[in-house]
Amino acid sequence: AEYMGECQELIQQFLKTQEKATPKKVERKRSKLDDVEISQKKLKTDQSALSKLKEESGDSPTGGRRKIVKIVGVYRDENGDLKHFVQREGSKQMETVDAKLLHNQYSKLLIEFYEARLEFSE
Repeated sequence: AEYMGECQELIQQFLKTQEKATPKKVERKRSKLDDVEISQKKLKTDQSALSKLKEESGDSPTGGRRKIVKIVGVYRDENGDLKHFVQREGSKQMETVDAKLLHNQYSKLLIEFYEARLEFSE
């Protein structure tokens, strides 16, 4: 009979600890879901910013301006953003294009530009 009383106490202690632990697990799940929602919102914002960049530069997969054939140079504007001087197909004039656009649409050309300027010292 004494053991039954001890068992009842142990069971009650166990149940109390489980009740305390359960809300924490739920809170963790909620925080992970919140992180996912925040990441999805940020991704949508980044995609909309990229589409605005495409519209501003006139580059679009469905047509628009001629494609970029050569990167001539690079500089930072007054805001600190990286810009590139480029030449388009069929034109000798240079124009400036945002680095993000080149990174997303002309990454191979961008890599070739920087590889050509790499210098290794001995």
